[in-house]
Amino acid sequence: MSALIRQWRLQSGTYEYVMKYFSKLGQYNFLVDVPVSQLMQFFQTAHRLNMTREYYNYYFTTWDVDRVNFSQLAPYFSGANLTAFSLVPRDLPAKLAPESREFVRRLIAEQHRLVPYMDDFLPTEAALMHDALHMLALGLQAATRSKNIQPTPLNCRRRNLWSDGATLVNYVVASSTSSNSDGQKLCFQPLSGPISLDNLGFRSDFNLLIEERLPYTGAHQLGYWAQRGGLVITKNYTQTKEEIRESLRKKTLRVTTLSDSPFVFYNRTLQPGQEPSSDPKDWDGFCIELLKQISAKLGFNISLHLVRDGQYGKILGQGPDGREVWNGMIGELMNRTADLAIASLTITYDRERVIDFTTPFMSLGLSIIYKKPQKEKPSLFSFLHPFILFTVARFSPFEWYNPHACHPDSDVVENQFNITNSLWFTIGSLMQQGSEMAPRANSTRIVSGSWWFFTLIMISSYTANLAAFLTVKRMKSPIENVEDLSKQNEIMYGILEGGSTFHFFQKATIPTYKSMFDFMSSNSAKCFVKSTPEGIERVLNENYAFILESTWNEYYTQRNCKLMQVGGLLDSKGYGIGMPAGSPYVDVFSETILELQKSQAIESLRQKWWRKFNISKPCDDTDGPSGNRHPTNALGLEQIGGAFIILTAGMLLSVLCAGIEFCFKHIKHSVSVGWDS
Repeated sequence: MSALIRQWRLQSGTYEYVMKYFSKLGQYNFLVDVPVSQLMQFFQTAHRLNMTREYYNYYFTTWDVDRVNFSQLAPYFSGANLTAFSLVPRDLPAKLAPESREFVRRLIAEQHRLVPYMDDFLPTEAALMHDALHMLALGLQAATRSKNIQPTPLNCRRRNLWSDGATLVNYVVASSTSSNSDGQKLCFQPLSGPISLDNLGFRSDFNLLIEERLPYTGAHQLGYWAQRGGLVITKNYTQTKEEIRESLRKKTLRVTTLSDSPFVFYNRTLQPGQEPSSDPKDWDGFCIELLKQISAKLGFNISLHLVRDGQYGKILGQGPDGREVWNGMIGELMNRTADLAIASLTITYDRERVIDFTTPFMSLGLSIIYKKPQKEKPSLFSFLHPFILFTVARFSPFEWYNPHACHPDSDVVENQFNITNSLWFTIGSLMQQGSEMAPRANSTRIVSGSWWFFTLIMISSYTANLAAFLTVKRMKSPIENVEDLSKQNEIMYGILEGGSTFHFFQKATIPTYKSMFDFMSSNSAKCFVKSTPEGIERVLNENYAFILESTWNEYYTQRNCKLMQVGGLLDSKGYGIGMPAGSPYVDVFSETILELQKSQAIESLRQKWWRKFNISKPCDDTDGPSGNRHPTNALGLEQIGGAFIILTAGMLLSVLCAGIEFCFKHIKHSVSVGWDS
């Protein structure tokens, strides 16, 4: 850890220069060693430089800062966190000697005259001097009882030692160790707490109280430091959260955002040159309603403004001091010109390094949006597509036989199930038609029953396949996922220039994403777009696929039924509320967001702004279940028209065949009659 040290000189007037110097550096944690009598000038200067907001932390090493009456410094102290150390107990010992009590009274009066904004208290230095003189007196008394101690003239410029000095120190140490923790065995009451000295005469086994002072809760003990136990924090996290919640009540937070419907948009008409108001009533959108619900629970007020450059935020380079310089909303948070940033602001590693984020209020990922392919024109013989055609037999039209109806006593009998009748029977069963032939034997009945069961399953399966094929709109997309997109050259693809999506591809290590970014960079004019609406416009009018966040993909595909999402998500991330690094409000905001998620309030807002806002009916309600790429369609004449053609052709063919058979039979009959004559 490095520290930058500058000297505070009130008389020379350089103190203001020192404060300006730290202000320009953007430092927010200070270790301050300034006399208590100069605290007024210190806070006045800090207030003029806007260095007393809640992001600043001041740790005072000067005694008695904990006794400052901050009600008199309120105009110059708006929210910084002050930490001070205390050695002297606030309450005087109960058995304090009258002469000591009078001494304390005069010191307090003099201190209050010199520093009017201090509470009535005994200065720490005076208490230490009081106790030191009494301990020295005790040591001298004890030493003179056993030895005649005489003062010896010494020259301060020489290194000669007083011969009785070590003896006196030993008696002073012995006097301190002979007393208990309440100092009851001493002949005086210490003002600086229990006194215990080590072998060298240094004070040991004492506690330094650590006090924290906030403008909204006053002073309270944060913990203490002990020589043996080290630092001990007695303040718990629950108490801290309650203090932060209390500090937010009726406080006005500066919120930076950008217009990006449905997340944020201004609901008033602006005249040329007119600036949007900061009143949240004039703003609307998913993020605005979310912020209003958080505000209602925590009790703070909102002052909204649009980010000047209209950017989310990206690194521009490094400043003279070596710090990163960002633009957009991230830059405003880093410069402390805004307390919150709310929009479709993605949580990324680079942003998390320079600002703080709340827990995500919405999860998302990168996805591809592309226009739906044209519907295939149905074929006239669509109903034949499910068939797998193969030849099973040949059918003969000559089935005539002589049943010997005139000779009922003849011993010649014929089996009706010859080869042609057997085939006819099986085909009739397959087509679920009667053949007027009934099996008589049990064996043939068993075989026939098995065949009937088989044809039942086959015909039912064909019927289901035929219905599914004819009632589903087949739309074959040229790309199915990001790998298909990266391996082809016919469809141009791109992303929003700048922002989290751009950085995702820019820093990608996966070969597919890396090659895609190289391709887009080499064709930047054709691939990169300046805004999401521009990307959507190119998808609709060109052979172009746009890679964007899934929340926007869902928003646009719900409103334009010509668009669809291709494949799944490329990554996983979330939107969060941005705050300056070290902001005390991050945890309470995150806790409130989790509470709203638990009550499904955020999901209700999502349904409102994605499926109901500025839309008559979502596209997934029009085309079928959400995500269905093949919506069902009513079976029409265009799909089964071929069946009517085959029926007509069959009728014509049967008439032609009947005519030929009639002619053939007539010729055969004429020849037979002529032969007989």
